[in-house]
Amino acid sequence: QEWRDQADAPCAIGYAGARVVFGRVTFEGASPPPEPVVGAALVELGRRLEQRPGIEAVGRATNVPMQGISIFRFFYGPGARDSSTGIRKDFPTFNAVSPGFFRAIGMRLVEGATFGASGSAVQVVVNEAMAKLLWPGEKAIGQCVHFGRRENPCTRVVGVVSNARQMSVIEDDDKPQFYLAMDNMPV
Repeated sequence: QEWRDQADAPCAIGYAGARVVFGRVTFEGASPPPEPVVGAALVELGRRLEQRPGIEAVGRATNVPMQGISIFRFFYGPGARDSSTGIRKDFPTFNAVSPGFFRAIGMRLVEGATFGASGSAVQVVVNEAMAKLLWPGEKAIGQCVHFGRRENPCTRVVGVVSNARQMSVIEDDDKPQFYLAMDNMPV
């Protein structure tokens, strides 16, 4: 992917802040349209934005940088260790993103790949801090994560991206974070 070695890649906060514009989409009315209608409208909006002069990439995310959340309990590694007890101090935050998110925000792909086409198997992309936390001294690519319960299907790590600030511009340590494809979330 051409952005892997981008010369004007992320600054100290982990993404190309000087070149990124964030926006929020809202729908008029008392209640939002059904989820399929919202999804289709956002895909169409992204397609239209990408056609505008000066726009290099468009991505969507449930959370913009500095707003990471931790809602998924997961199990990982030999014996399927429980994330809610084993790594509470550095519990990874989560973001659901579109396939174009990493390129749009300017996050560097360190290893592997980002999400495949819609409809492919559920996949997870982790940042370098999460790879180091969960699989120290091992490759993260191909590792198995079970979301929700140990018995749930394995979600494979397909990529590792650079670290980005999660809660504030100034953070003492890089925080672990993982990304799921917003159109293909684990059940």
